[in-house]
Amino acid sequence: QAPSLFFANGDADQEEVALDIRGFSNRSLDGLYIRRDDQIVRGSSSYWHTEGAVFMFLRSNNCWAVAPCEGENGERNVDVARQGDVNDGVACQKVPSSMSEWIE
Repeated sequence: QAPSLFFANGDADQEEVALDIRGFSNRSLDGLYIRRDDQIVRGSSSYWHTEGAVFMFLRSNNCWAVAPCEGENGERNVDVARQGDVNDGVACQKVPSSMSEWIE
């Protein structure tokens, strides 16, 4: 099953304060992601899973990616994402136009 996106405020035309994503193969990625305006990556707010283990950010190719909050060497991956793409991401969109097509 492909991931499905549900808009927390019900309106896809507004910038979302929260995204509810379900259907990942890795079920730990499913859940509510809250927009963090204090954690900007490439000019866009990032979204943080409510359980705190992963976050979602816009990559340089305009596709969203999900990565662990902490890298393998203890670095904050949001800081790594600001400098370039995170190598240990766990999921990313196949194409920018579809939130239902992800590579895990």
